[in-house]
Parts: sequence; structure tokens; C-alpha cells
Amino acid sequence: EIYERRLPYQIAEYFGQFEKRGGILFPPAASYEYYQNKVALSKLFKDTGVRTPATWVFKDVEEALAAKGDIKFPVVVKDPYGFSSNGIQQAASWDEFTSVVRTFFEGVRPGVEAIVQQKVVALREARVSYIDGRPFHGYWRVRQSLASASAASNLGGYQSFDFPLKDVAANVARFANMTGVPVGGVDWIWQEANPDPRVEAYTLEVSPTSDLNPPSPPDWKKTYAEFKLTDDYRPAYLAIRRLWTDLMTLAVIDRHRRSKRHLFVDIDNCISLSAARVLRFKGGKKAYSASEVIRDLPVPDAAAALHTLRPLYFIRFLTARRTYEDALNVTKTWLDTHGFEYDDVIVVNDAEDKEAHLTHETILIDDFTVGHHEGPVPRENSKFLATLTKAQLPFVKFPFGGRWADVP
Repeated sequence: EIYERRLPYQIAEYFGQFEKRGGILFPPAASYEYYQNKVALSKLFKDTGVRTPATWVFKDVEEALAAKGDIKFPVVVKDPYGFSSNGIQQAASWDEFTSVVRTFFEGVRPGVEAIVQQKVVALREARVSYIDGRPFHGYWRVRQSLASASAASNLGGYQSFDFPLKDVAANVARFANMTGVPVGGVDWIWQEANPDPRVEAYTLEVSPTSDLNPPSPPDWKKTYAEFKLTDDYRPAYLAIRRLWTDLMTLAVIDRHRRSKRHLFVDIDNCISLSAARVLRFKGGKKAYSASEVIRDLPVPDAAAALHTLRPLYFIRFLTARRTYEDALNVTKTWLDTHGFEYDDVIVVNDAEDKEAHLTHETILIDDFTVGHHEGPVPRENSKFLATLTKAQLPFVKFPFGGRWADVP
């Protein structure tokens, strides 16, 4: 099989072996099927409804010449497995197309298709790089003239980095969601002389991996190729690659954190029988000393219940311990001593401070009680309950003195 045609699938299959063994890859291995593969991209865009110029895939010269009457000129003819606009040709009439397409098939190995695409006559196109559907780098590619086949620098085009990333954010998110390609560099073009990036563009192609061109200095007047020869290029290149690496890391962390719902769990009187300690010392300083806190007994079925819930939720302990001695370290030591499995421990000063960590997608389990030093039956923290109710933040009220088996 032709190497160039096989390459993207070979990459996808190689990394796919990790997924078959239980690994979770980002981006997924299947997205590499579109690497330098305009045939697969053409099908993807058609199947998912992505807006593109009219596109034809011809297997040989006979099939191309049989399409007379279907093709609308002008068109560009592309190598489906090429890059950087290498080998791209164009035709403005049927006679030109006949000559171009014959030359194309004479110059490629048998089995290589021709991509024929109606040319969008415009000076500017855009390259937008994105991670998890969020754009982070973009620039205009400006054609040398309207007669140019593309805006590639090897065809006389140049780059302009005054690109409004915020304006394309919604379209990038939509594109990534439609195609299932979460990471990539997409090439877009608009017909208008002064395009509005907020308007849906024509998609030319997307690559799941590509190099990044760092911005040239704002006052740079020469070609981008000349900028690459300066001492400033290498640091700029490393900086944009570092940004890409940082954003990829954050995207993976974000995806992991969104893979399950977050269950925030109060500690005092929900998993720890701490009320008796506070009452015993009448809420004095000794009640919150490390030596006493570490002696708290756990709610009998708490560890087992949270163990059962952990495959479904991220278990995040959220406790208000302003007056506790060395609150975070003592809390973690107590949790580990009693065999609790968890993903996070957050210590805040007061109960109301917990609201900052909650969203409409999280759940808080809390006993919502105060005044444990006053007597065996504490008061309800009605203020905190009202705050969460007003903000429509989901919560479950743990029965004071009860067990996890009693939680609805």
C-alpha cells in the first residue's frame, strides 16, 4: 500500500494499542487518521456537516474527466497526502483543468487520488490552533494576490498575527464538537474582503498535529521566512511550544476532573463523631487541639459508603476548621488512619466559605449544624442552608448522629 496513504492510519493504530490496553489518550488515537489525509477529511466534513467549498475526490484521470458539467470553476487540485501546499495547482476553465489533472496523475503513483476543490477567491485565510475546542494561537495567511493558489509562504504568502482569537472561540468549539477532533490546527477562509471571524467560514482542512509559527515582532516588516533566520525566532518558537505543552496538560487535567461528578463531603459529624469532643471541652481551645482531634472515632459505615461511591464520584472532603490546630495535616492524618479513600481535602475557615467551591454540577453532603458546645442537640445552620438554596447549589443533609445508611 502507498506509504503516504497508510501513514495516518498506522499512527492511529500504533497509539490505539494503548487504548486497547485500557489507556486513555488525549487526543484520541483515531483523530490521527486525519493527519495529512485530505481524502478522510473530505468524508469527515461531509458526514458531519462542516461547511467546505465544493470538493471532489477523483481516483484517476478518467473519473476526473467524466465529471465535466459538475465542476464549478475556478478550482484547485491538491495532493491528498501532501502538506504546505506542495504540488497544489489551479484551473480556471475546463481546458485548464484537463491539462492540470492529466499532469497531476502523471506525476503521482497509481492509487493516489486527486482532491479537487472549488477555489474561494479571497486574499486572507486563517490558521487557528486549538486544544479541547479552545483556540490559543492564530494568524492570518495572506495570499500574494487573488490569483495565488494558496496563502502558503512558499507561494509568496505572508503571515499577520493580529488575529482575534476571542471572535472565533464559539466557532472553534462548534467545529471540534462536530468533527470529534479535539486538538488541531484548522484552516478557514471567508469570501469577504474584510472577513468577520465571528461568521462561519469555509473549512479547508484540519490537522490533529502541526507545527506552530510563533508571532513575529509587531514592528517586523520583512517576510516570515526572514524572521526565522533571526536570533529572536528560536526563543519565540520555544515559548509557543511551551504554551502548547502547558495548555495540553491543563486540558488533560480538566477532562479528568470533568469525567465524574464531584461529591463534596463535610467531615465533622458526617464521617467523624466530633460533636462529643467539642461538647466535652465546651468549645475551648483543647477541643480543637491535634491530640484530641486525632482521637475522634469515625461514623461506623462512612468509609465503606464512600468506597462504594468513589467509582461514581470524585470524593472531595470540604470542612470548615478555622480554630483547629494544624487543620489540614491533622485532618489528612485522621482520614488516612481510618482508611478513607478520597481525591481531595479542602479546609476553609467557616461553613459559608464552602460555597466558593460548589457549582450546579457538584453535590455537598453536610450536617448543617452549629453550636455543638452548647448541648447534645446542636442548632441548624439555617443561614448556610438558605444561601445554598438561593444559589440553587445541590446538597444533601446528613442526619446528625445518624449513619450513611440513613442518607436518602
